[in-house]
Amino acid sequence: MTKFYVTTAIDYVNGEPHLGHAYEKIGADVLTRYMRQRKADAFLLVGTDEHSLNVARSAAARGQDPRLYCDEMAAVFAAAYQKLGISYNRLVRTSEPKHKVLVEKLIARMHQEGHVYQGEYSGWYCESCEAFMDEDQLVDGKCPTHPTREVKWLKENNYFFALSNFGQRLLEHIESNPQFIQPETRRNEVLMRLKEGLRDISISRSSLDWGIPLPMDPAQVVYVWVDALMSYLTGAGVTDVDQLGEWWPADYHIIGKDILWFHCVIWPAVLMALCIPLPKAVSVHGFMRSPTGERLSKSSGIIIDPLVLSEKYGHEILRYYLIKNIHWGRDCNFSTDELELLYNNDLANDYGNLLSRTTAMVEKYFPRGLHVDDSSDVLDQELIGTANAAIDTFNKAFSTLDFSAGIAAVVELVSKANKYVDLTAPWILAREEKLDRLSTVLYRLLDSLHTATVLLAPVMPDHCQKVWQQLGLSGSPSDVDPSCLAPGSYPLKATVSRGEAVFPRWERK
Repeated sequence: MTKFYVTTAIDYVNGEPHLGHAYEKIGADVLTRYMRQRKADAFLLVGTDEHSLNVARSAAARGQDPRLYCDEMAAVFAAAYQKLGISYNRLVRTSEPKHKVLVEKLIARMHQEGHVYQGEYSGWYCESCEAFMDEDQLVDGKCPTHPTREVKWLKENNYFFALSNFGQRLLEHIESNPQFIQPETRRNEVLMRLKEGLRDISISRSSLDWGIPLPMDPAQVVYVWVDALMSYLTGAGVTDVDQLGEWWPADYHIIGKDILWFHCVIWPAVLMALCIPLPKAVSVHGFMRSPTGERLSKSSGIIIDPLVLSEKYGHEILRYYLIKNIHWGRDCNFSTDELELLYNNDLANDYGNLLSRTTAMVEKYFPRGLHVDDSSDVLDQELIGTANAAIDTFNKAFSTLDFSAGIAAVVELVSKANKYVDLTAPWILAREEKLDRLSTVLYRLLDSLHTATVLLAPVMPDHCQKVWQQLGLSGSPSDVDPSCLAPGSYPLKATVSRGEAVFPRWERK
């Protein structure tokens, strides 16, 4: 069985999760569920980033020890992701003992191999990003990601990673592997900066005591971003450079565009220094923004709580909106109006209505089962062609994380099936007792529903299971490989059972 390892950015625990966190994890979860459908042994890693100045300050503000604070916040994130239907295999924590041991081993190895040296650092530091910045990265003297926060000038005796030694190797790797950084716009952004040259970077802090001590100088702690990036190895079960386990290298690191440089330059260079294989791809999504266009951020105080939305609409409806309405890689303003409109149009009026009217007619006219007389009619062939196109488009799109295009193809199939009902007029066929033709028409509708339900299962597994049961099918749509799906897969002997509306219309109160 093919191994498939997906990671998401591990989250700072200096505040509760917001919709931006949820969007990233939902996208990663949809990809992982899709690969599981395709019979891959897919592993999804999420995590919490617990060593940082921000976390230490948040703990102090509560009057708590940082470790106790992190224990509580890690539980908050785990519970949130469970409520959002994130089927992760492991939640890695940077404060856990296994991670500390691995980081110490890797830093010691880098030091022994001459990739880490001691020196003095002075420069601008954004406490919200936990990142050092060059003068030309600042906008009006402030961090471009956190424009409401002042950057600070720091001067410390630190340890440095010789990043500048890896510039040419990084350029060659990115240029010879076009899919390493996705989408292309982010790839070009990294290449442009790389061609300007690299500077060595500080990988330790002497002014903090909440972190993993440097093995060669315990008075300093490992810089939070180096510590955090190594959690992808910890989560995969890596215990040393020559003990990589069964999951590494990652197939996808899924991240936001604000941490592009860390994942596409610093992290690959660290892995090169350690002679560890690089991840196969880094997929970069855009920012989730408020209805008026501000970026969601704990530091700015602009937050949309995904659990409040989940409680109001249901977590799978939220998942559908985020996956269908937002093009992966682009920024998007969140809108409850758009969510409600999309739900009613796509799910209540089209998908749910098709299910309701089809199962009602099958129960009424063919309670003992259907047969297919002939599907050579031009309307049948058009519907079959749309189903084939939907399957093909969906698989190509989901394989490249173009979720919106994949779901749009399924919506087109459902819309075509609803038009097919109107054009074939099964109620007239019943009145005229053209039962062979009526049976064929109803089979084509059930088969279209079968196809749509398999394809939508990674996004809405629970709702799709309810549809599956009304279609009289055993097992789960999540167990059907969409890459092997074809029109005509719906079994004739299935016993249809119309139930309650799976997608009742949303009425604003």
